[in-house]
Amino acid sequence: MKFDQLKQAEEFNQIWETRYQPPYVTDSWVNNEWAKGRTEYLTFLIRVRERKIIERIKKIQAELADYECIDSFPEEYFHITVKELNYFLVAEKQSPDEYTEEELPKLIKGAQERLKPFKPFKLRLENLNNFKSTVCVQAHDRGVIRNINGALLQIPGIQKLKNDYPRFLPHLSIAQYKSTEDYEQLTQYLEHNRETKVGSLKVDSIKLVIAELPINGRYPKLKDLEEFRLG
Repeated sequence: MKFDQLKQAEEFNQIWETRYQPPYVTDSWVNNEWAKGRTEYLTFLIRVRERKIIERIKKIQAELADYECIDSFPEEYFHITVKELNYFLVAEKQSPDEYTEEELPKLIKGAQERLKPFKPFKLRLENLNNFKSTVCVQAHDRGVIRNINGALLQIPGIQKLKNDYPRFLPHLSIAQYKSTEDYEQLTQYLEHNRETKVGSLKVDSIKLVIAELPINGRYPKLKDLEEFRLG
């Protein structure tokens, strides 16, 4: 699929136009019909570790802290999702949406094969947006992550989700919603600060991680399983 930069901008704007709708409040990452008490969620992502970008995000988060509805993510959680697997890692498989450790080598080998054609690339993090459950920064990469998402979909057994290729929009979530209190004021802040530039990022690897969903805490913790170097 040929990448259309204007089309991607339109897709981000379509999400932006839904900002007046009530947000999705994350009450629990584990006790819901999706996780069903399971905690080790598998996903492919890009880690964000550059200090200049992190410090810029922290300044934005400091301003977001004025709003009661906002719950900012810690810097160790900063990432750009590449492909959610919609699978949980378990000791004993009891459901189709589960992997065991014995099955991971096959998944890793499949990812290595699909990621071989991709070279390191740069992206721009700019423009705040509201992705219903999170406040995020848009990632503009000329469609590379979208194509990587599509390539990973070719691994046997991988599920295609609603927002996967060709609809996938890369972004960096910086906060989640903990309530709907003062949400209207928060929306006004986002409108006044939408055209915010965070910085440029060079991407030279994709990681398969376990997102350890919190039973009592507020944030998942990311545990690296495998790194796939690009190029």
